[in-house]
Amino acid sequence: MMNLIKPLTDEELDKMNDEIELEEYEAEEYFKSIDEEMKIELFEFCFEMFNNLHLETIHLSCEENFDDFMVTNVTSMLRVHCDTVEPYSNKLSNLSDELKDIVFEYIVTYSEKMFYTHVTPRRSYDKTFIRFKPNIEKVKQKIEYIRSKPQPEQRTDAWYESRYNMITASSVGKIFETKSALNSIIYEKCKPFTLTNQTSAGALGWGIKYEPVSVMFYESYYKCKVEDFGCITHDKYSFLGASPDGIVVSEDSYRYGRMLEIKNPISRKITGNPKKMYWIQMQMQMEVCNMNECDFLETKFSEYANDEEFNNDGTFSSTTQGQLKGIILQFTIDENTVYEYLPLYSSETEYCIFKNEMLIKYGEENIVRTIYYKLDHYSCILVLRNKEWISYAIPKIEEVWNTIVKERVDGYDHRAPKERKKKTCMIDINDMNNSQDIITEMFCPDMNTSDDKISDMFPHDMITSQRASQKSIMKVRTESFDETSTKLNTTDEESTNANI
Repeated sequence: MMNLIKPLTDEELDKMNDEIELEEYEAEEYFKSIDEEMKIELFEFCFEMFNNLHLETIHLSCEENFDDFMVTNVTSMLRVHCDTVEPYSNKLSNLSDELKDIVFEYIVTYSEKMFYTHVTPRRSYDKTFIRFKPNIEKVKQKIEYIRSKPQPEQRTDAWYESRYNMITASSVGKIFETKSALNSIIYEKCKPFTLTNQTSAGALGWGIKYEPVSVMFYESYYKCKVEDFGCITHDKYSFLGASPDGIVVSEDSYRYGRMLEIKNPISRKITGNPKKMYWIQMQMQMEVCNMNECDFLETKFSEYANDEEFNNDGTFSSTTQGQLKGIILQFTIDENTVYEYLPLYSSETEYCIFKNEMLIKYGEENIVRTIYYKLDHYSCILVLRNKEWISYAIPKIEEVWNTIVKERVDGYDHRAPKERKKKTCMIDINDMNNSQDIITEMFCPDMNTSDDKISDMFPHDMITSQRASQKSIMKVRTESFDETSTKLNTTDEESTNANI
C-alpha cells in the first residue's frame, strides 16, 4: 500500500516538538499561577470523584482497562465541573483546549496517585518494585503457617483430587466471565472425579515445561529463592483453594514473602497488563495465602531447530543480542515425561557434566530429545491485593459452590454442553436444475420461442415489464449496495412525483 502522507522534514519535526514543549511550559506556568486554595479544591474534587467511582464500580476492578476507565471518567467530570462552576469557568476560559488538557492532566494525575496510595491499590503497576522493607518476623510466621498446612504436591493424583473438591484460583475467573463459562465450571465440578493422564500438550504443556526456567530466571535476576507450594485451602472458605507458582522465601531479600505468578504465552503478545482471568487468579492466591504482593512474570521462550542453530547464535549462554539461552533434557520414564534443566549461565563444559549425570540417572535409552531454547522477551509487574474486590467476589464464588454441591446430588445434565449438529446442505441439486430451467424460460427465452408461447405463459404487461427490467437486474448484481440503494430511492421519488 502506498504511503500518501508526506513525511515530516527534520525542521518540521523540531518545530512541532518546540510547539509541544511550549504548550506544556505554558500550561505548567499557568498551573503555578492558580492560587493554592483553588488547586486544593480541584484536587479534592478529583480525589472524591475517584473514590465515588471506585465504590460504584468495585466489580469492574478485574477488567483490563479499569485504570484507564477511572482516569477517563474522572477527567470528564473535572472538565464539566470546571466549565460550569464558578470561579473555575472564568479562570480557565482564556485557555486553549490543548492547554486545558494539560492542566487537567496535572490535576487528575496527582489526585490519582494520592487515591491509589492512600485508599486502594492500582489494578496493576507497570513494573515490579520494592514498596518497603518487609517485616521479617511477620512474613516468616505466614510462610511457616502455609508450610504446615496439608497441601498435595502439584500435579500428583492427590493434588488433582483436592482441586476437584474446591474452586481453585486458576478457575475462579470463569465465574466472572460469560454465562457459558460459568456453566462450564459448574458442569466440570459436578462430573464424577476420575484420574486421567494429565500430561498436556499445547499452551498448558508449554507453560508447564518452561515454568521452572522462569523461576530460575526470576531467582537469578532478583537474587532470591522461590519455594514451590502445593494446593492450599483457604482458612475460612474450604471451597476456595490455590496452588501458587511460588513464594519468595529468602529472608535477606526485600521481596521476602512476595508471591510469584508465571505465564509462558506461545503466541499471545506480552503487554504488561494482566488479563482478567490472571488478575483474578492472583487475587485469589493472595487471599488464600494471606499475602499482599504478587509479581506477575511473563516469559516468552522460543526453541532452536537443532544444536547447530543454537551454537551459531552468540555464546553458549546468551544470543548475539544478549538474550538468555539454555538447554532442557527430556526423558520418558514409565510413560511419564520428565524434564531436567541445565542451570542458567552454565558453560559448555558444565553442560557436558550435567548431561552425563542425567544419562546415568535416567538411562541413555530413555532420553527423548535435547531442547535448545532462548528467552525472547519478558515482563515483570507488581499486583497488590485488592481486599475490596475480594469482599465483593467471595459471596458470588460461594453461591456457585453451593450450586455445585446441590447439583452433584440433584443432577447436572442440563448443564452439559449442547452438541453441535452437523449442518446438512439444504439445497436439492435436482430442484436447482429444475428451477434454473424455469428461470431460463422466464427471463432468457430461446430465440426460437415465439411471442405467442411466451404470452401463453404470462400476461402481456408482465412480459414487457420483465424484458424492460433485465438490464437493471444485471446492474443490481454488479453495483455496490450503496449505489443500488441510491438509484432505488431516486426511482421511488420520481414515481411519487409522477403520481401527484
